[in-house]
Amino acid sequence: MSDEEARRREIAVATEPRQVVLTIEGAVATLRLNRPSARNAIGDEMRTLLRQYLEEISTDDAVRLLVVTGEGSAFCAGGDVRAMRDRLTAPPGSVALAGWRRQEQIFKMIQTIHDLDVVTIAAVNGPRSDSVSTSR
Repeated sequence: MSDEEARRREIAVATEPRQVVLTIEGAVATLRLNRPSARNAIGDEMRTLLRQYLEEISTDDAVRLLVVTGEGSAFCAGGDVRAMRDRLTAPPGSVALAGWRRQEQIFKMIQTIHDLDVVTIAAVNGPRSDSVSTSR
């Protein structure tokens, strides 16, 4: 691979949208889940970014409010089911260990949110009531 090809790959990686976007404006931090095509389902990359950003927020004395929201039509669909299915192709022993590590990461993330000394709001978005069809 030439240096030019390597540089293009780095640029492509750098320009991909981040799965979690953190903005801090004054005393307000906003964490935006940013996988609208997957209804913001949480996979490994998103979980890692959430932990990283929550740690950053926890050490920023200027932040007094955290808003967690999702991009697109869903707040968060839960775990990334496609990634779960793909992980089942790994050797059985590694599936269990990796699963334990993911659960541990999730626990630490929730513990970090719980321990934050800031007001935390979940701005849960979803289908609007006027756009939901009902049959009668």
